[in-house]
Amino acid sequence: MDQPRVPAGSPQGGQWTGTQKGVAQPMARVVRTVFPKPIGGFHNPTRDTAPLADPAFVYHATSEENARDIATDGYLVPHKPNYGTDQDTWPDGSTHKRSYFIGDPAHAGSFAPDHGRPVLLRVPSEGMKRESTGDQFTNRPIPAHKVEIFGRDNSWYQLGEER
Repeated sequence: MDQPRVPAGSPQGGQWTGTQKGVAQPMARVVRTVFPKPIGGFHNPTRDTAPLADPAFVYHATSEENARDIATDGYLVPHKPNYGTDQDTWPDGSTHKRSYFIGDPAHAGSFAPDHGRPVLLRVPSEGMKRESTGDQFTNRPIPAHKVEIFGRDNSWYQLGEER
């Protein structure tokens, strides 16, 4: 039986594997999830230490553990209103899955979960919906490579890689 061959120069677990009559066969691209490690770690800045708002982005506070899950799973996914809260409906009365964002990073921290170490995320603002309360949200999962996390060094880091 032929042993799988990986062409010279391919990373282990790379883009080619297996044989069919001795010819390397292409396979799905393997992407290793990257969770950035800035000097000093991450933090959810206070109103005094928050980065300036960039109109091209909206902001979301979560826990570091949730941010790791987003990087590992590959998506920031919407949830029902009772996920991490004591509410049964969203402010506009809807019960559909959503992820909420705010345009001002200085105020995002007030929405951080009570558990875990809070961190600040941002995503492109394009395509966000706005409810009657003025809150911005999406019903769609957001790929991790479009999510950035704020480091203690005041830099933004891409949370995941494109899949």
